[in-house]
Amino acid sequence: RQRVNQELKAMEREEIIRIEPGGLVVLERAALMRISEADV
Repeated sequence: RQRVNQELKAMEREEIIRIEPGGLVVLERAALMRISEADV
């Protein structure tokens, strides 16, 4: 869980996502897709 939070914060700092009380908002879908493909 700690690692997941670290990764989410990193993506938020890079403005790929925005964390909100109700969940998260994807700001840069292409960047998120590149990250997900790199981890396969």
